[in-house]
Amino acid sequence: MSDFELQIAELKKKIEDLENKKNEIPNYQYSKIRDIDLEKLVEIEESLEDSMTMENWLNNQISLNEETIDFLEKLIKKEKKYIKVYSEEDLKEQKTF
Repeated sequence: MSDFELQIAELKKKIEDLENKKNEIPNYQYSKIRDIDLEKLVEIEESLEDSMTMENWLNNQISLNEETIDFLEKLIKKEKKYIKVYSEEDLKEQKTF
């Protein structure tokens, strides 16, 4: 086997290893994960400050610049017919975001 063929074989092996590692990364859906499993993954700290009420959170003003609004409008127009069928995982896999 020539040096070139050896290099190609090594690169193919590295690509295969990377593809296998990609499949090893766990993928979680918020709607399907249980509290006990989530606690194994991350440390969750409860914070019940008076300043953080549900009303404050829901009424929080969000400022979006024109570029963001334009992007979101185009995205909604493009994907409108699919919105009802997308799952959370489908959206994570999209490369346009």
